[in-house]
Amino acid sequence: MFYFYYDYICPYSYLVSERLRLLELDYFEEIERRGLSLHPNIPVEGTPLSPEKEAEIKREIEDIRSLKKGESMELTIPPVDPNTTQAIAATLFAEHAGFGWEFHREVYRAYWTDGKNIGLVPVLANIADIINWNGNELTRFLKQNDLPERMNHNLKNFRKLGVRGVPTIDFDGRVVKGVRPYEEYKKLLLDTFWDQEVYDCSCE
Repeated sequence: MFYFYYDYICPYSYLVSERLRLLELDYFEEIERRGLSLHPNIPVEGTPLSPEKEAEIKREIEDIRSLKKGESMELTIPPVDPNTTQAIAATLFAEHAGFGWEFHREVYRAYWTDGKNIGLVPVLANIADIINWNGNELTRFLKQNDLPERMNHNLKNFRKLGVRGVPTIDFDGRVVKGVRPYEEYKKLLLDTFWDQEVYDCSCE
């Protein structure tokens, strides 16, 4: 199984998410998405982007455009830096309800394409309605302020890997950091399946 560590504020995580979804469909490989809020101290309402942060995101978007290989991702500079804690909690609840991938992808699109503040519960509830889930049910869940224990579990497991930053993949104890071509993720899976030599997962 692939364990995929991500945060919605990271456009590189968005690209890797799209590639792992293709792997999931092509090879029926189970992907467990483990969300992390990299900046949980950001206010719930989010913070406006500073000029430095905006320049950083602009560079990241240019990176993504050069790295894309057919993925249908439209990226714009979002207006706020959100607190993604609620979005990740909502994604876990969506998985439990059978809408995990659909919700996961739409949260990325809401932030990186539409510029929505995905730290706000009404925005997340609207995403749920868009995918024909139940926004009212999601709102009730999030307002309980009882975040899933799995979020803490994800963070503990991530720290055990001895790495910093996302996207990061843990596959049978082998760690892949950053963005790789789809073919490399496929090779990682197939080499393991056929018990061939260990794939070099070191970062460039």
